[in-house]
Amino acid sequence: MWRKQRLSVATSSRSPILCRASVALVLLLVVAVLYYEASLHNFAWYNRNANEPCETPKHLMEDLQSLAQDTHEVLASLKINHFLVYGSLWGALRYNRPLPWDNDFDYGVLYNEISQHSEAEIIEAFKNYGIKCYYSYRFGFYRVTRHTARGDIMIYRDFYNSGWMHRTGWEAYLFFVNYRHFHMFPARLVKVPMPTSQFGNFSMHVPHGKVEMQKYHYPNDWWKVGKPRGC
Repeated sequence: MWRKQRLSVATSSRSPILCRASVALVLLLVVAVLYYEASLHNFAWYNRNANEPCETPKHLMEDLQSLAQDTHEVLASLKINHFLVYGSLWGALRYNRPLPWDNDFDYGVLYNEISQHSEAEIIEAFKNYGIKCYYSYRFGFYRVTRHTARGDIMIYRDFYNSGWMHRTGWEAYLFFVNYRHFHMFPARLVKVPMPTSQFGNFSMHVPHGKVEMQKYHYPNDWWKVGKPRGC
Protein backbone atom coordinates (compact mmCIF):
# COMPACT_ATOMS: atom_id res chain seq x y z
CA MET A 1 0.00 0.00 0.00
CA TRP A 2 2.73 2.45 1.02
CA ARG A 3 4.55 1.79 -2.29
CA LYS A 4 1.48 2.85 -4.25
CA GLN A 5 1.24 6.01 -2.15
CA ARG A 6 4.92 6.87 -2.77
CA LEU A 7 4.47 6.27 -6.51
CA SER A 8 1.38 8.50 -6.52
CA VAL A 9 3.23 11.28 -4.69
CA ALA A 10 6.25 11.05 -7.03
CA THR A 11 4.04 11.12 -10.10
CA SER A 12 2.04 14.11 -8.85
CA SER A 13 5.25 16.03 -8.02
CA ARG A 14 6.60 15.47 -11.52
CA SER A 15 3.40 16.64 -13.21
CA PRO A 16 3.93 20.40 -12.58
CA ILE A 17 7.54 20.11 -13.77
CA LEU A 18 6.47 18.38 -16.98
CA CYS A 19 3.73 20.95 -17.46
CA ARG A 20 6.14 23.87 -17.08
CA ALA A 21 8.62 22.22 -19.43
CA SER A 22 5.90 21.71 -22.04
CA VAL A 23 4.78 25.34 -21.80
CA ALA A 24 8.38 26.54 -22.07
CA LEU A 25 8.93 24.36 -25.14
CA VAL A 26 5.78 25.68 -26.82
CA LEU A 27 6.78 29.28 -26.08
CA LEU A 28 10.26 28.62 -27.44
CA LEU A 29 8.82 27.20 -30.65
CA VAL A 30 6.47 30.19 -31.03
CA VAL A 31 9.34 32.65 -30.54
CA ALA A 32 11.48 30.72 -33.04
CA VAL A 33 8.71 30.81 -35.65
CA LEU A 34 8.09 34.54 -35.11
CA TYR A 35 11.83 35.24 -35.31
CA TYR A 36 12.14 33.32 -38.56
CA GLU A 37 9.07 34.97 -40.11
CA ALA A 38 10.32 38.43 -39.14
CA SER A 39 13.76 37.62 -40.55
CA LEU A 40 12.26 37.01 -43.99
CA HIS A 41 10.83 40.53 -44.10
CA ASN A 42 12.68 43.30 -45.94
CA PHE A 43 12.94 46.27 -43.58
CA ALA A 44 13.88 48.83 -46.26
CA TRP A 45 12.73 52.33 -45.33
CA TYR A 46 10.25 52.56 -48.22
CA ASN A 47 8.46 49.49 -46.85
CA ARG A 48 8.08 51.10 -43.43
CA ASN A 49 7.14 54.72 -44.13
CA ALA A 50 3.97 55.83 -45.85
CA ASN A 51 4.65 59.58 -45.79
CA GLU A 52 7.86 59.75 -47.81
CA PRO A 53 7.69 62.11 -50.84
CA CYS A 54 7.66 60.64 -54.33
CA GLU A 55 10.33 63.16 -55.31
CA THR A 56 13.01 64.58 -53.05
CA PRO A 57 12.97 68.41 -53.05
CA LYS A 58 15.66 69.96 -55.25
CA HIS A 59 17.74 71.53 -52.47
CA LEU A 60 17.79 68.27 -50.51
CA MET A 61 18.83 66.31 -53.60
CA GLU A 62 21.63 68.80 -54.26
CA ASP A 63 22.92 68.28 -50.70
CA LEU A 64 22.71 64.52 -51.20
CA GLN A 65 24.62 64.53 -54.48
CA SER A 66 27.27 66.87 -53.09
CA LEU A 67 27.83 64.64 -50.06
CA ALA A 68 27.91 61.51 -52.23
CA GLN A 69 30.58 63.02 -54.48
CA ASP A 70 32.75 64.26 -51.61
CA THR A 71 32.45 60.90 -49.86
CA HIS A 72 33.65 59.29 -53.09
CA GLU A 73 36.65 61.63 -53.14
CA VAL A 74 37.54 60.94 -49.50
CA LEU A 75 37.46 57.16 -50.00
CA ALA A 76 39.48 57.48 -53.20
CA SER A 77 42.11 59.55 -51.36
CA LEU A 78 42.39 56.74 -48.81
CA LYS A 79 42.71 54.23 -51.66
CA ILE A 80 39.60 52.36 -50.51
CA ASN A 81 37.67 50.77 -53.35
CA HIS A 82 33.96 51.52 -52.99
CA PHE A 83 30.86 50.66 -54.96
CA LEU A 84 27.14 51.38 -55.10
CA VAL A 85 24.68 49.07 -53.34
CA TYR A 86 20.96 48.85 -52.54
CA GLY A 87 18.86 51.79 -53.76
CA SER A 88 21.88 53.80 -54.90
CA LEU A 89 22.78 51.00 -57.30
CA TRP A 90 19.25 51.17 -58.71
CA GLY A 91 19.67 54.92 -59.11
CA ALA A 92 22.82 54.53 -61.20
CA LEU A 93 21.40 51.69 -63.31
CA ARG A 94 18.03 53.35 -64.02
CA TYR A 95 18.65 57.10 -63.76
CA ASN A 96 22.45 57.63 -63.79
CA ARG A 97 22.00 59.47 -60.48
CA PRO A 98 20.33 58.88 -57.10
CA LEU A 99 16.73 57.70 -57.27
CA PRO A 100 14.40 60.72 -57.55
CA TRP A 101 12.81 59.88 -54.18
CA ASP A 102 15.94 58.77 -52.34
CA ASN A 103 16.90 60.40 -49.04
CA ASP A 104 20.37 58.92 -48.57
CA PHE A 105 23.05 57.00 -50.46
CA ASP A 106 24.58 53.58 -49.93
CA TYR A 107 28.20 52.65 -50.65
CA GLY A 108 29.90 49.34 -50.04
CA VAL A 109 33.55 48.79 -49.13
CA LEU A 110 35.69 45.73 -48.50
CA TYR A 111 36.79 44.96 -44.96
CA ASN A 112 40.35 44.04 -45.92
CA GLU A 113 40.84 47.52 -47.42
CA ILE A 114 39.08 49.81 -44.95
CA SER A 115 40.63 47.95 -42.01
CA GLN A 116 44.02 49.27 -43.13
CA HIS A 117 42.94 52.63 -41.70
CA SER A 118 42.05 53.42 -38.11
CA GLU A 119 38.62 54.70 -37.22
CA ALA A 120 40.16 58.03 -36.15
CA GLU A 121 42.03 58.38 -39.44
CA ILE A 122 38.85 57.84 -41.46
CA ILE A 123 36.83 60.29 -39.36
CA GLU A 124 39.56 62.92 -39.71
CA ALA A 125 39.67 62.49 -43.50
CA PHE A 126 35.95 63.25 -43.71
CA LYS A 127 36.26 66.14 -41.27
CA ASN A 128 38.55 67.89 -43.77
CA TYR A 129 35.55 68.03 -46.13
CA GLY A 130 33.20 69.35 -43.47
CA ILE A 131 31.58 65.92 -43.18
CA LYS A 132 30.59 64.40 -39.84
CA CYS A 133 31.35 60.71 -39.64
CA TYR A 134 30.94 57.96 -37.07
CA TYR A 135 31.15 54.18 -37.03
CA SER A 136 28.10 52.14 -36.01
CA TYR A 137 29.10 48.91 -34.27
CA ARG A 138 25.48 47.79 -34.46
CA PHE A 139 25.09 48.07 -38.23
CA GLY A 140 28.73 47.73 -39.26
CA PHE A 141 28.88 50.91 -41.33
CA TYR A 142 30.28 54.42 -41.31
CA ARG A 143 27.53 57.02 -41.43
CA VAL A 144 28.39 60.37 -43.01
CA THR A 145 26.28 63.52 -42.72
CA ARG A 146 26.49 67.11 -43.88
CA HIS A 147 23.75 69.73 -43.88
CA THR A 148 20.54 67.82 -44.74
CA ALA A 149 22.22 64.83 -46.40
CA ARG A 150 23.39 61.48 -45.10
CA GLY A 151 24.94 58.31 -46.46
CA ASP A 152 26.06 54.90 -45.23
CA ILE A 153 29.30 53.12 -46.07
CA MET A 154 28.57 49.42 -45.57
CA ILE A 155 31.50 47.13 -44.76
CA TYR A 156 31.48 43.67 -46.35
CA ARG A 157 33.71 40.78 -45.36
CA ASP A 158 34.25 37.19 -46.45
CA PHE A 159 34.49 35.84 -42.91
CA TYR A 160 35.04 32.20 -43.76
CA ASN A 161 36.87 32.45 -47.11
CA SER A 162 33.76 30.83 -48.55
CA GLY A 163 33.40 33.18 -51.50
CA TRP A 164 30.43 34.98 -49.90
CA MET A 165 30.44 38.55 -48.62
CA HIS A 166 28.66 39.35 -45.35
CA ARG A 167 27.77 42.59 -43.60
CA THR A 168 29.66 43.34 -40.40
CA GLY A 169 28.22 44.68 -37.13
CA TRP A 170 26.66 42.89 -34.17
CA GLU A 171 23.14 43.10 -35.60
CA ALA A 172 24.25 40.86 -38.48
CA TYR A 173 24.95 38.14 -35.88
CA LEU A 174 21.77 38.69 -33.89
CA PHE A 175 19.54 38.65 -36.98
CA PHE A 176 21.69 36.30 -39.04
CA VAL A 177 18.72 34.80 -40.94
CA ASN A 178 17.63 38.22 -42.22
CA TYR A 179 21.16 39.30 -43.07
CA ARG A 180 21.89 36.09 -44.95
CA HIS A 181 18.64 36.45 -46.86
CA PHE A 182 19.00 40.12 -47.86
CA HIS A 183 22.61 41.22 -47.33
CA MET A 184 24.88 38.38 -48.50
CA PHE A 185 26.24 38.00 -52.03
CA PRO A 186 29.02 36.22 -53.97
CA ALA A 187 32.47 37.78 -53.55
CA ARG A 188 33.02 37.59 -57.32
CA LEU A 189 30.55 40.46 -57.79
CA VAL A 190 32.92 42.90 -56.08
CA LYS A 191 36.22 41.57 -57.33
CA VAL A 192 38.55 44.48 -58.10
CA PRO A 193 38.59 46.10 -60.60
CA MET A 194 34.87 46.74 -60.99
CA PRO A 195 33.02 48.47 -63.85
CA THR A 196 31.76 52.03 -63.44
CA SER A 197 28.46 53.81 -63.95
CA GLN A 198 27.42 57.45 -63.89
CA PHE A 199 26.05 58.62 -60.54
CA GLY A 200 25.10 62.26 -60.88
CA ASN A 201 28.15 64.38 -61.70
CA PHE A 202 30.72 61.62 -61.24
CA SER A 203 31.37 57.96 -62.00
CA MET A 204 31.12 55.24 -59.37
CA HIS A 205 32.12 51.61 -59.28
CA VAL A 206 29.25 49.14 -59.50
CA PRO A 207 29.33 45.37 -58.89
CA HIS A 208 30.04 42.99 -61.75
CA GLY A 209 26.84 41.98 -63.46
CA LYS A 210 25.27 45.23 -62.22
CA VAL A 211 21.66 44.17 -61.71
CA GLU A 212 22.77 40.71 -60.56
CA MET A 213 23.61 42.16 -57.15
CA GLN A 214 19.95 43.08 -56.68
CA LYS A 215 18.98 39.42 -56.94
CA TYR A 216 20.72 38.95 -53.59
CA HIS A 217 19.65 42.18 -51.90
CA TYR A 218 16.03 41.96 -53.07
CA PRO A 219 15.45 38.24 -53.75
CA ASN A 220 11.65 38.52 -53.68
CA ASP A 221 11.30 41.35 -56.22
CA TRP A 222 14.77 42.10 -57.57
CA TRP A 223 13.40 43.22 -60.94
CA LYS A 224 11.47 46.14 -59.37
CA VAL A 225 12.79 49.45 -58.07
CA GLY A 226 11.39 49.99 -54.59
CA LYS A 227 9.38 53.20 -54.24
CA PRO A 228 7.77 54.87 -51.22
CA ARG A 229 4.23 53.72 -50.54
CA GLY A 230 1.68 55.54 -52.65
CA CYS A 231 4.11 56.43 -55.45
